[in-house]
Amino acid sequence: MEQVVVDYLKDLGISVSAEYCKKMIVSHPDYPSLLGVSDALERLGIPSQIGRIEEEHLSKVEFPFLLHLESARDGLVLIKKKEDLGKDHIDLTQKTITCINSFFIRCATAPHTSSIFLD
Repeated sequence: MEQVVVDYLKDLGISVSAEYCKKMIVSHPDYPSLLGVSDALERLGIPSQIGRIEEEHLSKVEFPFLLHLESARDGLVLIKKKEDLGKDHIDLTQKTITCINSFFIRCATAPHTSSIFLD
């Protein structure tokens, strides 16, 4: 889980110590959890959004994002582009999927996507 978050930040061009990021995530009282990841991103000053989303709406989420799947080895998968959603190791058969989507780089131009998240 921690390494996927580090890879995500690297993909966004955010320079942060991998060890520091991992330490923030594993030291969270709710580790391992999406809340721990979200809180770590917040502590790094990176706005993020957590929500439950149905598979057919995934293509509306701004890339890249972290996708939480129970079938994933680390619980999180880095989705860099639409083609990543079709990879063999990503099982999208769950009724709803939890994802974390950061708008850090595109915050001024990223479309508002909260309407696609389920309550």
